[in-house]
Amino acid sequence: MKVSRFGSVMALAVLLWCDVVSFAEAATLDELLELDLEELAHYPVVTPTKTKQPLSAAPGSITLITYDQIRRSTARTIPDLLRLVPGVNVRWNPMVQTIDIRSFGSNPFTSKVLLMIDGVPYNSWNKGGFPQHPGFDFFNIENVKHLEVVRGPGSALYGENALNGVINIVTLSGDEFQQTRASAYIGDRNTRTYNVTHGAKLNEEASIFASVRKSAGQLPSEIWSDEADANADAYDLFVKAKYQGWQASYYRRDDSFDGYRDVVVGPGVARTAEDIDQQVNIFSAAFAHQATDKSWSFETKASYSDRDGSHCAACHGPQQSSNFTKSADHGYQAFGTAQLGVHRVKNHDFLIGAEIRRLSAGDHSHEFEGAGSLNMMHGKGFDQGGDIVSYNKHALFFQDNIHLLDNKLNIVAGVRYDSKTSPMLFGSELFPRVAIVARPTRKLTLRAGWNRAARYPSFTELYQASWFLSTEVAGTATPLAVFSPGDDLQPEYIESFEFGVAYDFTKHLQGRLDFFQNDVEDPIVIAYPSAQRPSVLGFENHPNDARVRGVELAFNVVHSRDLSAFVNWAYQHNQEVGGGTDSAGYPLEFTYSSRHKINLGMTWNPSPAISTTLEVSWRDKYQVPAFWALLENGNARKNTFDGYAYLNFGVQYRLPFVVSGGKRPLTLSVHAKNLGNKRPQETLTGIGGPVPGREFFVRLEYDWIL
Repeated sequence: MKVSRFGSVMALAVLLWCDVVSFAEAATLDELLELDLEELAHYPVVTPTKTKQPLSAAPGSITLITYDQIRRSTARTIPDLLRLVPGVNVRWNPMVQTIDIRSFGSNPFTSKVLLMIDGVPYNSWNKGGFPQHPGFDFFNIENVKHLEVVRGPGSALYGENALNGVINIVTLSGDEFQQTRASAYIGDRNTRTYNVTHGAKLNEEASIFASVRKSAGQLPSEIWSDEADANADAYDLFVKAKYQGWQASYYRRDDSFDGYRDVVVGPGVARTAEDIDQQVNIFSAAFAHQATDKSWSFETKASYSDRDGSHCAACHGPQQSSNFTKSADHGYQAFGTAQLGVHRVKNHDFLIGAEIRRLSAGDHSHEFEGAGSLNMMHGKGFDQGGDIVSYNKHALFFQDNIHLLDNKLNIVAGVRYDSKTSPMLFGSELFPRVAIVARPTRKLTLRAGWNRAARYPSFTELYQASWFLSTEVAGTATPLAVFSPGDDLQPEYIESFEFGVAYDFTKHLQGRLDFFQNDVEDPIVIAYPSAQRPSVLGFENHPNDARVRGVELAFNVVHSRDLSAFVNWAYQHNQEVGGGTDSAGYPLEFTYSSRHKINLGMTWNPSPAISTTLEVSWRDKYQVPAFWALLENGNARKNTFDGYAYLNFGVQYRLPFVVSGGKRPLTLSVHAKNLGNKRPQETLTGIGGPVPGREFFVRLEYDWIL
């Protein structure tokens, strides 16, 4: 079964090569490392409109994290980079990092943000977030050219999962990375990472980029270190090839985690499976072409991703079933899209596209309510209990980018139609959008927008029926709670309004101010155990709605190649609309959402051989679920935790080892993280929650220039 579906998808991929950035001209690494503010304003981005356009002309709130910023930062994972973006909240839960954008932490799986690689979506079909859990990070940062972070709904172009924002990881190509780099990164938590990256331009029309990484260490929560001393090993491979307008890539990730054991929970102890393994495969291919007179353009993409590995219940309740401790096929996502750009009509750029997607839960359905004898009725989309565990969905989208007043006023209007799923699980939806970008002067840009978006429940939210945190007392295992399936869940919706202003004060200083309001209907939340429903938890639509208002202010300074800095502040106010409670008796809880967040960073090069970086990320006090507060301190009302700040410092030194051309290829870096030694519980779980305090890491890398 798996071989046949893989073969069919790859046959489609042969016809649909390349990626979303194929129109962009490749830059060298030196050019990517030397961008001034004016060049940043003209940097091409694609995520806001699915078409290439300058950053300064893009509608909505978008943050670009450049290759230069990635190289200078102390962050060595993509989630850690995202901690420095205004309006983005990143936190560690026991298994992986959670990412929220202008939202609150009602779900631990990054289910409300669409995650893409080169414009192709890869959110998990079973849980949300990236299809890798547990894990340190979801993609090797050494492969990244830049990140495009859209803060605000994106369903008008991308459909489900783009409820609060879109993160697009744009990867390097051999055209840009014409060298070989070997690096080693070691430090606290038994961290050991070895990476080799190679890029080459084969001729004027072809290039190859490849990286391989071996990493080891510990997840940061106490349950993996102080109490369990559990380690993880991982391998990943990424290969990307280009030829003319064609491009294809393959990503492979293998993880192996030691489980934790004998963690005290109430009167008993909790254990996971002894070994937690997983393998993630991602194939992507596409083709792009533009007419010589630029009157029309065409792009098409196809992708396939799957996950084999341990069940969620390998951590939550391995004693429930021996099947949960075994590696299994956890399904796949097959995706294809095509879009036609029409530029013949004066002052209009039309975009017309279609998309098809197939999702399958695979053997993950063993944990679902209707799994029955655990034998799937393959090909019909149902399991033996009647649950829908695979479906197809189609979509059409249309967008008009209207240019007026000599391009000083742009209006982007679009709509996306998502058909009902087959078999019928969710109905059809329309996602409209209107955005305006006005540039009355060379220095001033005004933006405004309105759109509507939705997120469909995942298979886990709909059907999960396994134990949660099983404990042992005198050799007998019992669950702390049991997941209650939410098979009556409906999508959650958002209506978003935003207004922004950007101003270039000088050629060295830019500022941006954004206002937004998100009205959330039928929010999907976790209903925890209570007197009304003891030992039961599950996902459900809360009867109340939410209104989230916020302000984001950011300044970016590039004084010279030797000195640059940024500072941003985000304010978010959450308001409950309605007076109802969930089935456990709780109001809508705006958890893990700080009212104020401030980030700042500065890079200074005192000499050509030395670079220093300082980064500070501060979060205001935050609320945790009342249920966990009751277990932690015996009082559900004491559910507000103090704020905290992370202070990171890094030094890079190009060692005086000189090769031909006067280059210093050998670089030594020292990263000191969390110098204030803060140990917050970024996610409260009742067992081993605090993250590590002060940590030190050393990185050594060598570049062979081709």
